[in-house]
Amino acid sequence: MALSPPPPIRVLRSHAAQINAVSLSTLDLEGKTNERLYTGDADGLVVITSTRTFRALASWKAHGNGLLGVQEWEDSVISHGRDNKLHVWERVVAPISVADMAGPELSTTGPTLRYSLDVNALNFCRFSLLPETTDGEESHALVAVPNLVDSALVDIWRIPESQRLHAAIGTSAGPKIADPWVSGEGPGKTGEFPLY
Repeated sequence: MALSPPPPIRVLRSHAAQINAVSLSTLDLEGKTNERLYTGDADGLVVITSTRTFRALASWKAHGNGLLGVQEWEDSVISHGRDNKLHVWERVVAPISVADMAGPELSTTGPTLRYSLDVNALNFCRFSLLPETTDGEESHALVAVPNLVDSALVDIWRIPESQRLHAAIGTSAGPKIADPWVSGEGPGKTGEFPLY
């Protein structure tokens, strides 16, 4: 007989639509990790929830369609939507104490949009982020997204410059892998020797 699942410790009720994207914060301004939970849903809503109080800090309509991914990066929040956009938002500053959150302080207007990239979202693949090491100046990161023309290929962008460094990684220009089904060496043959 199967065991029943344990009861939840907390239930977060910030979304009306299904949640498609979840991530935890990285290092915050005070040097703490995992202080925020970022969630995105099928309606394009992003909610930032405090992992200390389990209350929403901010909620805004980030995309016209559903979200594929949401992630914190330095002092920014990156969201990738089914509307073929990758948005980079200004990171929401949290209230200093729980007492500051006592009233209806939830931000529904959302943070300031810093910049956007036109990307492909037809294959349901979210972006992948690789922060580059900083030398004390402005932070940079590499973002991998599906190619604008062919979803099977990858484009690499550098942000915040919004510069595409590599386009169509994975093209078929390289050597092809032999396919025994196409070459006639499928079941029943091994090279020139028939097996039947």
